[in-house]
Amino acid sequence: NSIGSDGSALIADALNDDESMTALLLGWNDLGITGTEFIADSVRKNKVLEILDLDGNDLGEEGAAAMSLAVQENTSITSLWLASNGLGDYGIDSLSDSLTHNSTLLTLDLESNGITAEGGALLAVALRHNTTLRTLWLGQNAIGDEVRAICLIE
Repeated sequence: NSIGSDGSALIADALNDDESMTALLLGWNDLGITGTEFIADSVRKNKVLEILDLDGNDLGEEGAAAMSLAVQENTSITSLWLASNGLGDYGIDSLSDSLTHNSTLLTLDLESNGITAEGGALLAVALRHNTTLRTLWLGQNAIGDEVRAICLIE
């Protein structure tokens, strides 16, 4: 599929008024940054959505910043899939900050996002403040052994 930013604007409008949809699976739909910003704005306000799949949508660092605000303000999402989006360390910096404030997210998929040891260290620090996240997927990133040492520091 290729919903793109125009299609995501329509979905975001529908999500604003929806009080029953608990899962939105938009993986690999070419949303891009603009489309992600539409979705993130709706997710911020939504009170029932539990699962959001945005895998492979080329969010980049700007999309990560938009989703970060959504994660910080949303009180219903328990599972967020952001694999293969080119988030990089800057995007992870934004998300890490929101993880310190979020109390509902249980699963986060960040596989294949170009995360290095720097991003891994940011995540490690954020996870010390997050008590709800249970599953974190970080495969296919270049985090390295440095983060293991950071995680062991108390």
